[in-house]
Amino acid sequence: MDWPRLLPLIGPANAAIARYDGVLHGVPNPNVLLSALTAQEAVLSSRIEGTQATLGKVLEFEAEGELFDESTPKKADTREVLNYRAALYEAIRLLDELPLSQRLDPRNAQSVDSGGAWSQQIAG
Repeated sequence: MDWPRLLPLIGPANAAIARYDGVLHGVPNPNVLLSALTAQEAVLSSRIEGTQATLGKVLEFEAEGELFDESTPKKADTREVLNYRAALYEAIRLLDELPLSQRLDPRNAQSVDSGGAWSQQIAG
């Protein structure tokens, strides 16, 4: 790592995170703001595994309310993305109980597969 180049960036990055944290504390339900971001992250991470879902399709699928419909390959891919996002939310929740480690990485979760959202214990 090039520490001399990185050290001057730490202060401004910390300040930006503090401002963002302050904004989130002023929002009654920050999950509303974070929902689209976590969905997009889940779409991109699931794409590595070969899924063909888009953010728009994931949000549309959720809005329709048929969250367990896997009758077509596209719906199965969308369900896979939602499984990943559920695993991500569970990992966030577990940060209160466990130290930060690879066990909290949603990609390591056994239940990210089509078997259900975080239905088994975290791999590790």
